[in-house]
Amino acid sequence: MNSVRNIKTKLLALTAIILLAVCLSPAMADTFFVDNNPLHQADYTTLQEAVDAASAGDTIMVGPSFNGLSYGDALIEKQLFIYGTGYLLAENSYDATVEVSRIGTITITPKIVSNSILSNPNGTVISGLYINDNYSGQSVGVSGSGLANGTVNNVLITRNLLIGTLRTFPYSSIIVSRNYCLWEIELLNESSATIQNNIIKYGIRVSDNNHAVVINNSFDASATIEFREGSTGLASNNITTNPIIDGNGGSGEVVIQGNLLVTTAELLTATYIWEDDGTEGDARYQLRTGSMAIGACSEGADCGAFGTGPSPYILSGLPPRPRITGFSVSDALLQSDSTMTVTVSAEGRN
Repeated sequence: MNSVRNIKTKLLALTAIILLAVCLSPAMADTFFVDNNPLHQADYTTLQEAVDAASAGDTIMVGPSFNGLSYGDALIEKQLFIYGTGYLLAENSYDATVEVSRIGTITITPKIVSNSILSNPNGTVISGLYINDNYSGQSVGVSGSGLANGTVNNVLITRNLLIGTLRTFPYSSIIVSRNYCLWEIELLNESSATIQNNIIKYGIRVSDNNHAVVINNSFDASATIEFREGSTGLASNNITTNPIIDGNGGSGEVVIQGNLLVTTAELLTATYIWEDDGTEGDARYQLRTGSMAIGACSEGADCGAFGTGPSPYILSGLPPRPRITGFSVSDALLQSDSTMTVTVSAEGRN
């Protein structure tokens, strides 16, 4: 019986690895596994080690953090696809036994040597991570170089829990989608961002000469959305308790339309499924049945992070990878080594 159990465990792990690699890794690219549990076999135990070893286009799978230990900070100077386990797993009844993938801060920028661009992180994806485990001021920073071919484009920050501020710096363009942001998003120095379907606690600041599209986000009662003078953009289908600030004086540089402006009392009693009883978590930002936010935004769309659109917020930031929901091995293994029936069931996520 022990041999059957051991084979089941090994097959389950192997099947998971195969499914993850096939579904997530780009063609002809490598996949690296990061795990800091001393009982597990992995390629690396810190995120930076894996980043340094990987080539452009590779995938890095970050496992659960052993005893809550962080995988550390990471400097990313090439295109990588990095995926973790998601966050608030126990809170949303997914798996109380799985720890989140905790990391420090992430800096995404071109690699520059002697004023030459050696590599560029264009197209990098960061997903399913608990970012800024050390609680410093910045969770993610994305910056171009200002040199020819040094602009950073199409970086996707999605389905993460961000403890600190997410900042963009000169000559960068990013997509921030489906994140639970416990601080704020700040655009600095000629950068741009599409910010959609996020839950944001303290708001968004768009500085001079920056561009932001801010759509379908849910903002906490203390949050503010500010477009400063000289900035451009769009703010639509958001739920907020504070008027959106247009520092351009209504000149048309910033289009503000279809947002739901509510009072703090309405936010707690008519918009969310859960009232604010002190419980933290992303599930309380869902629209309750009969919510005033249902159908209240542009073209009859639902407002906020869970609202109508191609990319509604996903609880716990569960990454777009298969999840094995069942696994069984026939007892025929005990009688014969010629045949064995293995049944695996899984669910996929977009």
